[in-house]
Amino acid sequence: MSMIADVKKYLNDNGVTTPIYLSYIPAEGECIALYQYTGQPPLLKANLERPGLQVKAMYTDYETAISKIEEIASVLNTLGNEFNDTGEAVTINGTLYQRIQPAQSATSLGWNEGNQIEIVQNFYVTKEIK
Repeated sequence: MSMIADVKKYLNDNGVTTPIYLSYIPAEGECIALYQYTGQPPLLKANLERPGLQVKAMYTDYETAISKIEEIASVLNTLGNEFNDTGEAVTINGTLYQRIQPAQSATSLGWNEGNQIEIVQNFYVTKEIK
């Protein structure tokens, strides 16, 4: 499966019940979307790649959007994060994920044409090369 499908599964398995879309966000509705983008160079000797992950929250009010991004970041930070004691690498759909780390803080993209606020946060994913 794709990295974003695996991340969606991880989020769902860890209690995120918000609708999550992959590489797509509907014109209306309140939801989360996951996108893969260019990340960092692979660590070929370690057989690891490091794609980028963007999480976008689209909601009718800022507070809900930012709280959803924070909820997702909190769940992702438990996966192999070197800055806490609970994180461990996990296997999702047969792929080993070593770590998901924030690339920057959440930021607003502003209001869209549907009068919804869009908040994004980017992450780097360290996973085995398949």
